[in-house]
Amino acid sequence: DEVGKEYAEVVDGLGDLTPSVTADTIETDGSAAAELTWTWPVGGREWTYTTDADLSEVGDTWQVTWDRALVEPSLGSKEVLDATTTVPMAAGTESLNAAMAGTVVLFEAARQRRAS
Repeated sequence: DEVGKEYAEVVDGLGDLTPSVTADTIETDGSAAAELTWTWPVGGREWTYTTDADLSEVGDTWQVTWDRALVEPSLGSKEVLDATTTVPMAAGTESLNAAMAGTVVLFEAARQRRAS
């Protein structure tokens, strides 16, 4: 289905990461809203946030109105999630030389091993 394809596109950049999603629902006459709590296991830590979902009653079931912002609230219509590691740099620094970049990568690998 189209929603499944679009969801897969949004989370493809996260690789094998799978979220845990829970919902708290508030019903009103013929419509409902749900607060979704998303938790992703990222880099040995949990990334948790909430999004809001609008639901419509169709027959005797509730259906979520799809929007990429359901997955992460700041996503625009063509934006996706990506688990790329970035290295923060001091203001005015344009790039890291190869030796420094290698040191940062090795340090991060060692830190992640200690954390697991």
